Amino acid sequence: ESLPTKVMAAAAQGAVSNKGVRVEYDADGYAYHHYHVDANGDDLFRCYAVKGCKGKAKFMHGRFVNYQDHFPFHFPKDHDKTLRLMKQKAIEERHAGASTERVVDDAMQNVHPNVLPY
Repeated sequence: ESLPTKVMAAAAQGAVSNKGVRVEYDADGYAYHHYHVDANGDDLFRCYAVKGCKGKAKFMHGRFVNYQDHFPFHFPKDHDKTLRLMKQKAIEERHAGASTERVVDDAMQNVHPNVLPY
């Protein structure tokens, strides 16, 4: 199952962690734990992928908004796994006789934005 599929499925289900804490995912695949409700009634979330990450986001007017960058910088949790699976699929397609151009085109059409280098 691909990262975007997992992220969308978790977001649709209103995912809850093993500790019973609400978990939300942003468009880039970063996962956030709910930790507070501010005075305006907005839900506040913290990134939990890396210990000590300063990444924060909140729900404002029904939208998930990042308001503090991830520091120290890190990729989303499944980034390395996603790249590894893409590389393995490309190798298998090349061994099956697909052209390099086709393999690259297929990979770039199906890639999630958080995997791209910039």
